[in-house]
Amino acid sequence: MKTFRLADLSLVVKMAFAPAFAVLVLALVAGGAVWSQQQQSKAIERIVAEDMAVSLDLARIAKRITAVHGDLYLLMTHTAATPGTDSTAQLQKLMADVDSIKAELTKVKGKLPKAEQKRLDALMKDLTDYRGGIEVVGSMLGIDFATAAAFVEPFEVQYNRMTETLDGATALVQQEAKAHAKASAAEAALTG
Repeated sequence: MKTFRLADLSLVVKMAFAPAFAVLVLALVAGGAVWSQQQQSKAIERIVAEDMAVSLDLARIAKRITAVHGDLYLLMTHTAATPGTDSTAQLQKLMADVDSIKAELTKVKGKLPKAEQKRLDALMKDLTDYRGGIEVVGSMLGIDFATAAAFVEPFEVQYNRMTETLDGATALVQQEAKAHAKASAAEAALTG
């Protein structure tokens, strides 16, 4: 049996090896670059689609809580300025807004790390208490404004606690997004 030897090949075939080898190496390098680019695209998509979207969702929820809080104060100011005003519709709207915020928060909660989900459980409880407080204040507004106004202090405590929780959750999500971006940049440096 005859063994293969490079020396037995013709000169034309031998000369074709160098360009063929160069094309093979070039194809491997191009394939690696394409693979690297795909990995980077996936990483950027994850950062933008997941991390930043959650951060924006949390910011939107914080803004909505602030709006409800401000609307409650506007309602109380209006009631103080015009005694005997029926504020039932506005109170119902505030409570519906809080319910809507809770529903949105439930959706966002599933996108967060487990440790942050527990923190949002406390926020959900605060929102439930806040809604109950709106109900209590609303029932008192028509009877005795001074008593209703005395219940505002717990709203401030809950509002501050809710905004601190949301700020902490947002900061964590943004920190994770930065870590993902840094890891992606490091991976790009290795593969690029």
